[in-house]
Amino acid sequence: MNIESTTQKHWHETSYAKLVESIQYIAQNYHDVYALALYYYCDDDEPCFPKVELNFNTNQQFQAQISEASSQAEAKWNYAYWLQEQSWDIGGENDQLLAQWFEQTPFYYSQKQMEYAEQEDDALFNELLEKGEQFAQLFITQIIKMVQQLFSENILQDTFGKNLPVIIHELEYYEEPISWTRRANPSILINEFMDACESNFS
Repeated sequence: MNIESTTQKHWHETSYAKLVESIQYIAQNYHDVYALALYYYCDDDEPCFPKVELNFNTNQQFQAQISEASSQAEAKWNYAYWLQEQSWDIGGENDQLLAQWFEQTPFYYSQKQMEYAEQEDDALFNELLEKGEQFAQLFITQIIKMVQQLFSENILQDTFGKNLPVIIHELEYYEEPISWTRRANPSILINEFMDACESNFS
């Protein structure tokens, strides 16, 4: 689905600039970074508030967590064992540009509509939930494009001196978010991550 609008482009450009700035901060303040991650979820479990948090991990943290994890693969690639010191957000309930983009899509609904549907109308609730989920898919598509843009513009190469994998994930590592990572990254960068997922980090 390709729904382009001025508000979407403005949100994308602003969010991408924030992403690049955050990555540059990481490179300046942390050493031995081997991977970045964008953790996806929705604020308040509302699909109209999709969000990603940028984080990263270092080889030092990976080595320190091997004894805590069930395997080296889990320590290296499962976000639960990564550094949790700081994160940078894109999207979410407080992102006004995201709200403006949402209003311009065919999937828009107000919070009053959702509150009414939750209490009074199951059919409407399911309809609005489906709309929200479709918007969340648009959001993820834009996030994937941002990661692809990082590679096409050599941001990671120029910032870290080499390209790094960017893992797009949820709390659980199942096929859909794994496919986001596959679409966003050059395959050579994510082969080890993909193997770890296929083996369930064993």
